[in-house]
Amino acid sequence: MKKKSLCLIINADWYFKLHWLERALLFQEQFKIKIISNFEDYQFKKSLIDMGFEVYDIPLSRRGISIIKEINLFYQLYRLISKISPDIVHNVTIKPNIYAGIIAKIKRIPCVGTITGLGEVFDQRKFIYKVLRPLVKFAYMFAYKSEISGLVFENDQNLEKFRKNKIISTFNSLRVKGAGVDINKYNIVPAPSTPPNIILFASRLLREKGLEELIMSINRLRQKGHEIVLNVAGIFDNSKGAISPKEINLWHKNGDINWIGTRDDMHEIIKQSNIICLPTTYGEGLPRILIEGAACGRALVASNVVGCNDLIRHNENGLLFDPSNMLTLDEALEKLILDIEFRKRLGERARKDIEDGYSVESIANEFLSFYKKVAN
Repeated sequence: MKKKSLCLIINADWYFKLHWLERALLFQEQFKIKIISNFEDYQFKKSLIDMGFEVYDIPLSRRGISIIKEINLFYQLYRLISKISPDIVHNVTIKPNIYAGIIAKIKRIPCVGTITGLGEVFDQRKFIYKVLRPLVKFAYMFAYKSEISGLVFENDQNLEKFRKNKIISTFNSLRVKGAGVDINKYNIVPAPSTPPNIILFASRLLREKGLEELIMSINRLRQKGHEIVLNVAGIFDNSKGAISPKEINLWHKNGDINWIGTRDDMHEIIKQSNIICLPTTYGEGLPRILIEGAACGRALVASNVVGCNDLIRHNENGLLFDPSNMLTLDEALEKLILDIEFRKRLGERARKDIEDGYSVESIANEFLSFYKKVAN
């Protein structure tokens, strides 16, 4: 029997590689996978083709609200979806969710959208976003409030917000535990037991992720006599609020951080660390670095914000701090530095939680069941 086709639409190739490649490989067992994205890495695009994926390139910008450019993008996406004629469309991030969601509704193609975070339209108070917000809500309702479509969420708060606003119903919505993780690769090995204390920050290099605040916090702890190395791994971003390579190099030169670059071996980097810290100042989906750190049995410290607090239970499997008071970050880090046994207990509990439903296989199976539900 010929496999049905599943089209994954995502706005950046690096995001697909980091968050969706493992699941897409598992989806291949049941679907012919077609991928639409903005490909900037030619070698990665070629590797996807070698893996058996159909790959299509389109200029899906993550930001930008130029009317002419957005109309042109919508038209290009409409033509491409019409051409490749998928049996199911799965969109990730806000523009694919809305544009491809509307196109799928018009063409009566079963459609799933993933909400990894609500984005600037829902979070920002700028006038332009206040104007756009009701339009975006209407677009989501039009695209996904039907028997052959649905939305998937990575945290409870975002799911409840959409249900409260009657954008989505219980029938066609699903909550999953993030992107999932390979629990065999991300396994527990003993953490370094002698100083220095190694803290890992791994994220897109945006100011709102809290790296500058973390540097200040660690410098205060160093002044108290604690021996700390702050390893920083990440992806440079060209969006507003990005941290520049020049700033990263300056912090590295000054000894504030140890810049280890953009890495593909995050499981090994985590295992060399004592503590994983994400001091983000805005709501996340469900941060991958926290899931990966927990899978490796490392103590987690994160802001008490949407997404982070869906995974971390304070004093049980990690520590949460108040992002409006960075001294609480100092306290959380110092508590883990001083109490190695407590740190170990948190990590062991975090690992058990990951084994209960956070594996990439279990997440992929939830999506596969949801596809069957919306595609009847």
